[in-house]
Amino acid sequence: SYSEANTLVVHDSAKQLSALEKLEEKVMEKMQQKQKHNYEILHDTEPFSDDETHENVHIQLIDEASDDFNEIYQQEINKQREKIIELEHEMDKLSLKIKETERDKDSLLKQKDDEIAKLKKEIKELKEAQAVTPSTSLNQSGSGANGLGTSFSLSLNQDIMDMHNNNSSANETDDDQKTTTSSKLSVKKKSQKHRHYDNISEQIEILNNEDLKNKSLSLCLEQERISKSGSDKGIIMFFTKYLKQKTVDQIFSKSGKTQKSDPNYISSASGLVNVLSFATILYKVKAYQVIHSDKRPKIDNADIKNTVKYLSIWIVRSHGVKTGNTYYDNKTNKEYPFYSIKISKQDFSKAITQYLKEFVDKKGTHIDSIL
Repeated sequence: SYSEANTLVVHDSAKQLSALEKLEEKVMEKMQQKQKHNYEILHDTEPFSDDETHENVHIQLIDEASDDFNEIYQQEINKQREKIIELEHEMDKLSLKIKETERDKDSLLKQKDDEIAKLKKEIKELKEAQAVTPSTSLNQSGSGANGLGTSFSLSLNQDIMDMHNNNSSANETDDDQKTTTSSKLSVKKKSQKHRHYDNISEQIEILNNEDLKNKSLSLCLEQERISKSGSDKGIIMFFTKYLKQKTVDQIFSKSGKTQKSDPNYISSASGLVNVLSFATILYKVKAYQVIHSDKRPKIDNADIKNTVKYLSIWIVRSHGVKTGNTYYDNKTNKEYPFYSIKISKQDFSKAITQYLKEFVDKKGTHIDSIL
């Protein structure tokens, strides 16, 4: 600090003064030695003619010694002054550096405050941009799949993850026996649904269902606002801009547990239906919140699943890989190839965006469909 630098300068000046005093003692000692030597010279020479002449020589010798002392003393004084001036310059430099350091400190503090403000802004924008989920549990006895909690958070909640695995209707009663029976049957229903969409006969039936096709097409074409300004609209923009990778990772993790599959990939038609259903719920919640930020949305899980069925099967049979096996359908009298699908969670948003755009361009038509 400045005070520490000043202390160092004062301390150094004191040392210089002490050295100066010692030098003075040495000069005096040398002067006495020279004076003594002059006296010796004086006594060794022939006697002076009178006492006045002797006294004059004595004074002259003293003056010479005094002049020598003054000259040496003045030289040392000048040296000390130069050192003091140098120390003062160093102190000025140090003071300047301290001021610069303080300015840098203020600049760093301001930069830190700006970064904190920027992070807070990004967090706020992220909360507004990301699809949100309810933090309170669903009311199984009254609201079923239609009710969401009043407060929303960015973390994926097990309750909403189970929404598209729960087939209870919005008109369920509060009867404990019915609720218990529904819980006992839920495991069987889930396991059946996991295999349901991987059945090729079911896939062909879905592709030939015009109502399901129109539902999927309407979902991709609708222009629900998902930003307050209204510049961002629709589910394709939601996948492009608002579905963050962290949310995708959470969806895949939950879906993997439900499907008992690798949480890093979608590897079946059932898995795709599962993930797309949940992503669509997030999109619907986001669109609802733009208009009704203080109200709870009502989500019909069965309707969401029906909306993405056709789209999911279309993606599998348009962008999947043929396995080499085939299936002959007696209803249509046609032979259909089996397809496998694999979409990583890292590629999900980009891939789905591309598939949805292609789906819209082709108006949902497919070679395996008679529509």
